[in-house]
Amino acid sequence: MILNKICLEDFVSHKKTQIDLDYGINVIVGPNGAGKTSILDGISFALFNDTCRGKKENIINSKSNRCKVSLEFTEAGVRYEANWSLERRGSAKGSLSRLMETEWHLQVKGGERTVVSEIQNILGIDKSMFLQSVYVRQGEIEELVTALPSARKALISRLLGVDELDH
Repeated sequence: MILNKICLEDFVSHKKTQIDLDYGINVIVGPNGAGKTSILDGISFALFNDTCRGKKENIINSKSNRCKVSLEFTEAGVRYEANWSLERRGSAKGSLSRLMETEWHLQVKGGERTVVSEIQNILGIDKSMFLQSVYVRQGEIEELVTALPSARKALISRLLGVDELDH
């Protein structure tokens, strides 16, 4: 999967943010509290209707009643756009569109079961695999670098989801 663009609206600290991503490695830099982790949460929310922030209402900017996230990504040469919106006291509503030549065509819309299932089928991974193999939570990199070898092995096993196989 190649991430192309993410748009966040009233999502945590992002009032209205659009980030165009280039092929290869993209680096997001900023001071604590600038919203770097929120961008990663936006990607997770767009793909799997999930974040690491507990209750879903926690992703809505405190000055708003609704948030929206849009993520464009490419898989196997095909470009897709996942869109989600969430209102306070409501459930998330999503859609997935596919770019065909120059126009977006709706593939599926609805809730987690329909949209997330379609994204999982396209990517060939589920939320758990994504979170364990792609999405390293804040603080885990430092813990990985500074850990003793035995603790580093345990952390890597946990991040990859193979720790239960070590018994």
